Amino acid sequence: MTLARESITSDAQTLRIPSVAYRFSGDIDARVQDQTFQIQFTLAGKATWATPGLASSIVLTDGIFATPVTQGNTAGQYSVTALALSADNKTLYATLTIHSSVNALVRQPIVSIASASTASDNPQINNMKSVIDDIDQCDTAVKSQAVSIKHYVALSNPAALATDANAIPDEHVRSNATNTTNLFTFSPGILMQVQVTPAGSTLAHAVAAARQNPARA
Repeated sequence: MTLARESITSDAQTLRIPSVAYRFSGDIDARVQDQTFQIQFTLAGKATWATPGLASSIVLTDGIFATPVTQGNTAGQYSVTALALSADNKTLYATLTIHSSVNALVRQPIVSIASASTASDNPQINNMKSVIDDIDQCDTAVKSQAVSIKHYVALSNPAALATDANAIPDEHVRSNATNTTNLFTFSPGILMQVQVTPAGSTLAHAVAAARQNPARA
């Protein structure tokens, strides 16, 4: 998503992110027992998460058949058992459990965030003024905001932020995994600075003369 840099006026200003999807290479097989995993989204640079959004913003889809998995607590559905921010507000993490069912095989699952139909249910970021910096008159630099993604299984504490020390890293360490994407691109718009014409300037004198001699104007 592209925004004008001038639209960001303070670090307190919040932005709702566009939907971000992460596709697994492997399958999730919950045909015998529940399967729980955590997906993490970490902001690059100075940006921080303002809100994690609601569970409805987390969508799970079968990547082969493009069929969404129903969110819920019954067999074959998935539930979002944790949705929170890290202590430094840099990482949004969601823990999902797919409830066991004879048909609960999700092939190359796609996990998406910021996918709720109600915009206010989706996560927001802030501290963006620090990301784009101040704009000078001749500043043409294009700024961007990236997010990196990690996936963990075998969580020792599903409610907490997973790390390599308390869980097993999975999809993001697979060969050829694409773990970074761009959320926003901030392009420079038109910066106009208007100044009052000094009373003693040539233009001011010309305007005054035209008003006094309208026939000559």
